[in-house]
Amino acid sequence: MYNVLKRIYIDENIDSDRISFSDKDKIHHIVSVLRLKKNDELLVFNDNSGEFLATIEEIIGKSKLTLAVIKKTKELYENNNITVAFSPIKQDRLRFLIEKCTEIGCKDFIPIITERAIIRDINYEKLRFYIIGASEQSGRISVPVMHNKMTLISLLNQTKNQIIFCDELDDVHLISKMPFGKKDLVILIGPEGGFTTKERELLTKNQNVLSVSLGKNILRSETAAIFALSCLISK
Repeated sequence: MYNVLKRIYIDENIDSDRISFSDKDKIHHIVSVLRLKKNDELLVFNDNSGEFLATIEEIIGKSKLTLAVIKKTKELYENNNITVAFSPIKQDRLRFLIEKCTEIGCKDFIPIITERAIIRDINYEKLRFYIIGASEQSGRISVPVMHNKMTLISLLNQTKNQIIFCDELDDVHLISKMPFGKKDLVILIGPEGGFTTKERELLTKNQNVLSVSLGKNILRSETAAIFALSCLISK
């Protein structure tokens, strides 16, 4: 039977033939969660060094674990430069959004606090955990960045990239038919109640914003983000 190697993200630079951990949480994940033991092989990666095949050389309780690096298996590569800007939603649905957009290949995430946003607090540690897990599972090298939350006005003032406004009222500019090319893009997903009239005016009058339609049906936030990202990456 084909054995799929376990894959873990590590913060340490992989610039030698040995990697040692003293982080109890990391050791617990490798030994107790992944159930790996001495002499087992695994893949380790980060967006500074690439991906490497390694073997567990030593485990000293919960205090130390050493890997022997065998060979490089993936080089660093350039990713799609597409950011997903979203209005926060309930935790289980937000997890789905984060994991699937990470798997598909977005570069960054930006939580946007809008006037109708019901959820305004962000658990960055938990979202980072979801992002790393999805990166490990999907085989990607880079790990998306979860930026600090900002207001819609701040996003419009600070970003120089073209903003793709997923507008449920637009019935003309179907996203799958639009020619975006290889630009740096920001997908903007609104709150469940939609943007207010004031916010819509800010968006439609901004020259850096392009309104698009995701189709005839009104999509939930997580579905809209996944669909829009898939359309842009496939171009």
